[in-house]
Amino acid sequence: MRTGSFLKLTLMIFALFGVIYLIHMLNTGQSERLISNPESVLGMLMGAELRPLNWCPKDTNQVEILAGSKGEVLRTFTTNLDITQICELMVGGFQKVENRTLIFKAKIRAKNAEKQEQILENADISGVYRVQGMPFSSPMLDRALKALQEP
Repeated sequence: MRTGSFLKLTLMIFALFGVIYLIHMLNTGQSERLISNPESVLGMLMGAELRPLNWCPKDTNQVEILAGSKGEVLRTFTTNLDITQICELMVGGFQKVENRTLIFKAKIRAKNAEKQEQILENADISGVYRVQGMPFSSPMLDRALKALQEP
């Protein structure tokens, strides 16, 4: 046997085992759990029922992270990379919250040169966010905000 034929045969055997493993995953329901989990790599690739949202005003040039009941500014971001990471989120639905009203507090403020501003609010206990009255969840934003608050 030549080397080329041996490599082709080996590749076909690996592909066969890959197909068998994929069929096994689909039959056991393991893939559905991974796809619906936004924390898993497969969930991120397949979407996990998350949709993109750019919540900032057009041509945003400053984003402020707020804290406290009076909205003190913790950090200010002005670079395009930081603004893009905060403004462009993957958002999804959220689990039903108990029968109580959520108290939202301003968490992030985005401004542009024309003095337009947009405020993203957060209900700390439930992990629910709101922009212009539209509630959503965002695991990506949860991780980003935790990373910003750590020293």
